[in-house]
Amino acid sequence: YEPDAVELGWTAQRLAELQERLSEPQAAVATYSRLVQLWRGADRPLQDILADVRVRIAALRGTNPDQ
Repeated sequence: YEPDAVELGWTAQRLAELQERLSEPQAAVATYSRLVQLWRGADRPLQDILADVRVRIAALRGTNPDQ
């Protein structure tokens, strides 16, 4: 368990959400991607959040999240 990784993850998620709102899709994708990398080995509750993050990344890229 890495407390810094968890806290940094929440911060990255919020930053990416704000970047989406500010119509900065490339920045949002980059931040969401860092979050996915940071939490790649996370426990189940965080993996559920990452599933949503992957859907957001796909939507911002205009692709299918299952690809």
